[in-house]
Amino acid sequence: MMSRIVWSPIACQRPSIAFASRACAGIGLVGAANKAMTDNIFHAQRRELHPYRGRIRFSSGTGSATVKQSLSLALSWCLWIGATFMATSTGIAALGSALGALHLPHALAVLDARLPGIFRLHMVASGLGLILLPWALLLRRGSAAHRTVGRAAAALLIVGVAASLPCALMSAALPAARAGFMTQGLLSLVLLIRAVTAISRGQVLRHQRAMLRVASLLFGVILLRLMVSVVADWPAHFDVAYAVIAWISWLIPLAAVDLWLRRSFRSAQRPHGASP
Repeated sequence: MMSRIVWSPIACQRPSIAFASRACAGIGLVGAANKAMTDNIFHAQRRELHPYRGRIRFSSGTGSATVKQSLSLALSWCLWIGATFMATSTGIAALGSALGALHLPHALAVLDARLPGIFRLHMVASGLGLILLPWALLLRRGSAAHRTVGRAAAALLIVGVAASLPCALMSAALPAARAGFMTQGLLSLVLLIRAVTAISRGQVLRHQRAMLRVASLLFGVILLRLMVSVVADWPAHFDVAYAVIAWISWLIPLAAVDLWLRRSFRSAQRPHGASP
């Protein structure tokens, strides 16, 4: 009796084909699982990218602040170079006048006759101090060059400013002008002594602030020459204009530097991250 043969599509498949079919099914399942995991990771990454976008915007703000700092630094260097050039020119002119290389104006010639030796000592010491002061401020703080130039500038300026006090009293200018020069000299002398005392005690910040104020007061000598050259064509009102210039020539730079120092101090005291 012949047995009945039942044909089955699965039973008639070759083992390799059946294995391949099961493998394909497994690969499909793995692929679906991988796709699901990939989607989950992608969505998770998208959720995590939101804080990073905030940091990108912060970086752009930092870049803008960096540009502003660079421009401010460039402007500061331009101002320092201009101030150094004018201080050097004024110092050389003072040396030339004291040594007889340049002609003294009539008022200064009268003062030289009233205070022989003292007036020329004032011109020589103050002229050399004016030449050295910008370099003392520009040189790296704490270096040997800064200390050497700073000590020489301070010593010369103390002598020159001290000699300027009798010159201010014996000047032929109006009493208001003499009072302006006397006040400028006294303030410069007090601040110079304070700066020297501070650095001898290791108070660097106090020393720096005092020397910046000294520089602003002495910058008044440069402004005085510039302003006098402007009002020289007004002989009828020259004495009154000279008395006004004797005050505003050093009050303006002193007020500007003092305001800058106070703002810098408040910025340093502000907590990190606080809005300006």
